[in-house]
Amino acid sequence: VMGRSPTALVVFVAAVAALTSCSSGGSEAADGPATLETPNTTTPKSTAPSDAPDRFDGCSERSEGSSPAVFDETAGTYAVQALEYTPEAGEVEFDVVQWLIGDDAVAAYLAENPDDPEGPPNDYYIVNENSQMRNGIVDPVVIPLVVSPDGDTSPDVSAIGLDQLADYLTTDFEGTTYWLTFQDGTVTAICEQFVP
Repeated sequence: VMGRSPTALVVFVAAVAALTSCSSGGSEAADGPATLETPNTTTPKSTAPSDAPDRFDGCSERSEGSSPAVFDETAGTYAVQALEYTPEAGEVEFDVVQWLIGDDAVAAYLAENPDDPEGPPNDYYIVNENSQMRNGIVDPVVIPLVVSPDGDTSPDVSAIGLDQLADYLTTDFEGTTYWLTFQDGTVTAICEQFVP
């Protein structure tokens, strides 16, 4: 899967600036309660609106690890693709995928590519067993964090206005991964995953 989109956290943080491509296949999250492990991103740029710092939760302050194997729309942070935003409804539509790193990524990759002993490129792998589209209401104070609002290739995320999100998403490559954070059934953070 194309997108603009570590084994250990230190490796992943160092590698995130060098990542370049996405892969896909494998199994996707099922309904039910979630294990709230969440991934890393780089620190947001200073171009964020003045009220943005407390809205970076779920994007810049994640714990290490693969995304949860089970999706729970009431709480947690999840990797998604095919993200669309409808401003009139204040709603996103998305396909939950699983972003895997480290041993999780290697195991999933080798299960689908047994003849390639080198493992997943760039130490991550994306699996999506089904393409069920889901919906979520977005908190109107969310400040989306995106990788390349100006078409650059920096691994840093920059803030854009929620009113700009729909247009931004139309410029994405197929397979771009985002992280949605849910609290009490509402999307409270939207952050694009960098892949070089």
